[in-house]
Amino acid sequence: MAKKKEPIINKMYEWELEVDGQSVKWKCFVGENECITYEGDRKSVGTHTATIKLGEAEAKVEFTITAATPTIAWENETATVTYTGSAAQITDPVVTLVNGEEYNGDISYSYAGTSSGNGLPTNAGTYEITASIPAQGNYTAATSTNKLTLTIEKQKITISGMRWDVPEDAVYSGSVKTATLNGTLPDGVTVTKIGDTATNVGSYTAEATFSLEEGYSAENYEIIGTNPLT
Repeated sequence: MAKKKEPIINKMYEWELEVDGQSVKWKCFVGENECITYEGDRKSVGTHTATIKLGEAEAKVEFTITAATPTIAWENETATVTYTGSAAQITDPVVTLVNGEEYNGDISYSYAGTSSGNGLPTNAGTYEITASIPAQGNYTAATSTNKLTLTIEKQKITISGMRWDVPEDAVYSGSVKTATLNGTLPDGVTVTKIGDTATNVGSYTAEATFSLEEGYSAENYEIIGTNPLT
């Protein structure tokens, strides 16, 4: 922007245009809009031209506006979620532009830690997440100034409400007597029973062992709860 100085004589004004730290000075009797014109909006990235009128003569000065660099940062640098089988859901970092402008573009993520890759992690573990945005309009590409430490916890499968029912007529008869395990197993869990049948007189201990079904890896699932069945 040209700067107007105090009048020298009558209505003659001295103007000064600063371009990349260099000054161009000229004098005229009229206001800035009549004394200097610009090509372009003088706000967007690119090369612009200012035309300075000196009476009948004129001079052109080119100046360049370079792209600004956004700032990307998480306000909270830690987050904890539970494994769902899909990529983790997180709160996006704050993208700060100049003059209060809002960023409406995409944010890309990459991660390192328990494993590494692009996007957001899926499996349980601890990761450091980096955010980045592409160059767009008047702004350069940028990478987050801090990292998000993300913990994905294993999904817990709780065993509860299971019980053994022992036959009331557990008297020797020559036939097999069976202790029955009753209750509802949660999805993803299978049970293995031992010692739950007997024929001869004696005392027996029935035991149940719970394990994850195929497709439910110990990497992402954990069976919890007191097992009252031993």
